[in-house]
Amino acid sequence: MKTLAQLALVVLVALGGSVVRAQEPGSDFDVDLPSGWEMTTFVDGAKVKRTEYVFGDRSKALLKVKRLRSERSEGFESLVTGDVEGGLKFQPGFVAGRNERFGGGTLTGSLVEFDFTRGGRPMLGRNYYLQAADGSVWVLQFTGDRTTLGGIRNLTDQIARSFRAKP
Repeated sequence: MKTLAQLALVVLVALGGSVVRAQEPGSDFDVDLPSGWEMTTFVDGAKVKRTEYVFGDRSKALLKVKRLRSERSEGFESLVTGDVEGGLKFQPGFVAGRNERFGGGTLTGSLVEFDFTRGGRPMLGRNYYLQAADGSVWVLQFTGDRTTLGGIRNLTDQIARSFRAKP
């Protein structure tokens, strides 16, 4: 029996869409990118190689992936709340949105949406917090123009459901 994510992938391919598996050498994860998304790499000011995923251009939709490690005593919800309270809420024009359970892929967790501004433009953020078997939490940070990112929720859900942490 196929999972909902697998069926969505079959439908997407049947409709002429394509999916590319983003596998960066040495990366701790794999993710499937629907048509329109591209993986880009660059070296930041601290000489660290960074990877981002872009839909069209960075202002339309951008995905960054990070890993949070927690103490064994710290619960998943506490880690998510700490990440929101410790960083997200300090963005200009931050307005908290919905916080809901998320699942359907190999990992489950929470989805946190929020509004903020960048350069005076209204933006949307959508963070998927996915809990891995080893206790770490992966965060898929989507940010972008409210109109673009707001209209591709199905694609961001699909990407989050395809996310796989490597052991």
